[in-house]
Amino acid sequence: IALAYYFTHSNSNTSGKYVSVMVNGVEVKKIEFSDNVIGETYEIQSEFGRNVIEIGDESVWIIEADCPDKLDIKQGVISRTGEVLVCLPNRMIVEIKSDKPSDEEKIDNYNY
Repeated sequence: IALAYYFTHSNSNTSGKYVSVMVNGVEVKKIEFSDNVIGETYEIQSEFGRNVIEIGDESVWIIEADCPDKLDIKQGVISRTGEVLVCLPNRMIVEIKSDKPSDEEKIDNYNY
């Protein structure tokens, strides 16, 4: 039992999930989920504005923004592959992506 637990929990980054931060259509930051980044904050400064994102346990959210409406902060936490946070005034998109699609994300070609 101990060996099974060790092998299933020894590599916490097996999901291949990461955060992609794009500003004006260009990826400016890629953050892979791991135990080392939990609780870390990242400032995204561009010519369009400033945002600060925080990383959780395979989740991400925006904690600060200099846009007038703060709708990006109100969007809350995202944690699933394909979910996005958007700040239109700052032209920033935060998306959770994956190198390895899970079974629920694979396309079922029989139901095309």
